Amino acid sequence: MGPRSARAFSLIRNVSSLWERPADTHGAIDGLRAIAVSWVIAFHVFVFIGRPLRHGPAEPIFRLANRGLLGVDIFFVLSGFLIGRLLFRELTSTGTIAFRRFYARRALRILPAYYVSLLIYCVLVTTNRDTVWANLLFVNNFLPESRQCMPWTWSLAIEEQFYIVFPLLLVVLFRATRRRLASLLALFALATAVRAVIVDRYAIHLPSADHSRVMYDALYDKPHARFGELLAGAIAAYALDFTPAAEALRRAPRLSITGMCAALTIIAASATTAQPIFHYGWPREWNFAYYTFSTSLFSGSVAYALFVCLAGARGGRHLDRLLSLRIFRPIAQLSYSAYLLHVMVITIGLDVAAFEPAVTVATMASYLVALPIVSLLSAAPLYLLVEKPLMNLRTRR
Repeated sequence: MGPRSARAFSLIRNVSSLWERPADTHGAIDGLRAIAVSWVIAFHVFVFIGRPLRHGPAEPIFRLANRGLLGVDIFFVLSGFLIGRLLFRELTSTGTIAFRRFYARRALRILPAYYVSLLIYCVLVTTNRDTVWANLLFVNNFLPESRQCMPWTWSLAIEEQFYIVFPLLLVVLFRATRRRLASLLALFALATAVRAVIVDRYAIHLPSADHSRVMYDALYDKPHARFGELLAGAIAAYALDFTPAAEALRRAPRLSITGMCAALTIIAASATTAQPIFHYGWPREWNFAYYTFSTSLFSGSVAYALFVCLAGARGGRHLDRLLSLRIFRPIAQLSYSAYLLHVMVITIGLDVAAFEPAVTVATMASYLVALPIVSLLSAAPLYLLVEKPLMNLRTRR
């Protein structure tokens, strides 16, 4: 092992990366990433043991945990922002994209930790082991949910599919038109229209066990139904670096505050509104509106809030300070490895704790606190020994 490789695998260096924030990174992104992974883990804890408690005095708390899949939407927005910003800058400065370098860096970022976690899963779990090939090729989200290996990794498949298509699309877009922001916004509107067509085509409405499966397989984990969330982040990145929008908001504090209040209101409403799966009184029209527009509204609001924070506008100062708290940094750094492992950790944790089906509110609350912490701690070896060292090697390319 050469000196550069030895440095990449340096345990001291990689441990320090859990707390040290490079000067060219933004604290708000760490905060959002930490919230996203914590929320997703809380959701899966709720799915495993908390649904009997969804009614009663603690219902508002468990409703928030049950909305944890919105954490995936936040991850999509962040991925779209970071990848979009990287590609926009490269296209603007060089007129093209170094595709080989881009995909090599993505592979070093995503594949090592993912493939190790797949190996762990296949050793521990026999269910759907025969479909692991789909995970290796990042097409597992095209299998029915019941046939997916490591089924919670559907979101990684969508991100990889986005990484393949989006750079190619941007090269065409940058060469075809100068109205790039308008084109991106049109694609975002198209994403909403695609969801509307799918919801109408499959008559998706809940609650219903059959429609729940249809919703998942036709809408929930498909790239053509979720690319809008990634685009929302990319639009925020383009607006931040290549339009006068950031300067305009800095000069119009009332506008930035009003916009942030609107975005936070939508985010709060999304986080606390009961899903149709648990609401037996929603008419079909409401279900249609919910499944068509809720994702676009939420992802657009998260992207706008991130944009205002990074623009330095007055409306984002308090939120930026909150999201930039240092406690979020290690959680954000561990978020990818924790996402990969957390369902396995939850399952093992419940077995070790001899979980009783008749869970109480107090027991559920303790699990909601303990299992995310255990998941993050369990992710540390994967991060320190696999994920971070291979990320360090990217600087050599």
